[in-house]
Amino acid sequence: MTGPKKILLCGFMGAGKTFLMKHWTAKCAPYICLDLDEELYKRHGSGHVSVGSFLRAIGEKKFRKVEQETLEELLASPEQMVIALGGGALTEENVERWNRDSKILLIWVKVPLEICLERARKSSEDRPLLSHDHATIDQLFTSRTRLYSKARKVLENAGKPVEWKQIFREIMN
Repeated sequence: MTGPKKILLCGFMGAGKTFLMKHWTAKCAPYICLDLDEELYKRHGSGHVSVGSFLRAIGEKKFRKVEQETLEELLASPEQMVIALGGGALTEENVERWNRDSKILLIWVKVPLEICLERARKSSEDRPLLSHDHATIDQLFTSRTRLYSKARKVLENAGKPVEWKQIFREIMN
């Protein structure tokens, strides 16, 4: 199979990054499929009931530092991977670097804010961001969208049925 060594799925909370990655798990061998938040929790979250409680306990700044370190370790590994990034994992620097690297494909899972929020509220996951008012979430969505839009590929996923095998085939070619 041709294609990038690492496929990174970015998008806002509730966009469906983890859902998409899990659907690909059985279809994208030899790729290993990982959720960055789950990987962070496995490596650093002992003593916490969720990624959200881990974030609240150590603070956003330290969480983002640990998140970047974990992501860099995963990117340096020799395995082929599909990685669902946390909603805030992107920075200007890493987006520009990844877009120059032919072994990395950054994909934006693009979903309108209201659908993201609806999905996140229905989720059983601990979502610290949902404790903020709508104006703050809207502002964050807008600022993160600026980064997400720099991805080399965009998958629009506004709640429509999606043919996952076809999407993966397109990405790999």
